[in-house]
Amino acid sequence: MSYDPYDHEPQSNSSGGYLKMSKKGDKISFRIASEPYIRLKIWDDTTKKFMDAEEVSALSSDEVQDIKDTEDMKVSAEYTWVVIDRDSKEAMVYSASTSIFSKVKQLAKNSKWGDVTMYDIDIERTEKSPAEYYIVTPDPTKKKMTATEIELADAVDVEKMVKGSMSLKAFMEREAVRNTMGGGETEDMTDEEKEMIG
Repeated sequence: MSYDPYDHEPQSNSSGGYLKMSKKGDKISFRIASEPYIRLKIWDDTTKKFMDAEEVSALSSDEVQDIKDTEDMKVSAEYTWVVIDRDSKEAMVYSASTSIFSKVKQLAKNSKWGDVTMYDIDIERTEKSPAEYYIVTPDPTKKKMTATEIELADAVDVEKMVKGSMSLKAFMEREAVRNTMGGGETEDMTDEEKEMIG
């Protein structure tokens, strides 16, 4: 079965640097150079203590839902891409909220824009309202990444840099296998299926 990472419905709530936006008015421009990665964050809202990222990445969707249903526990998703930062010309890791992922997803699913690796994206932190906290604008100039940009991007290991993250495609495949198998390992599963569900 083939999975398109932009079919994912987000849950609310030199090479290898981190591209960040820390204050109102910040603007960044980049080219997405990888598929999206996901990392779930789970924390106790009363103590503000976060669960270990590696523990969280091993949870099934049913276990995450059980945690969401627990009073004082919060769950959010963080999405990460390797990007080519247009200011530094370097490959960097960019992690974003559900709202930015949703806006990138809209571009990816729009027939006018499509493949988000084919054009630059500008993001401005406006903090105007929840819907316009970040403005995501595609650059209409479409061109392929250069060989140098591809080489820089390929050298970045998101899963090493963002602990507890995994490719969104692998996450979706793992969840599909877990759902098919009733959420846990069975004796008739192949080693590959057991590995997929963690």
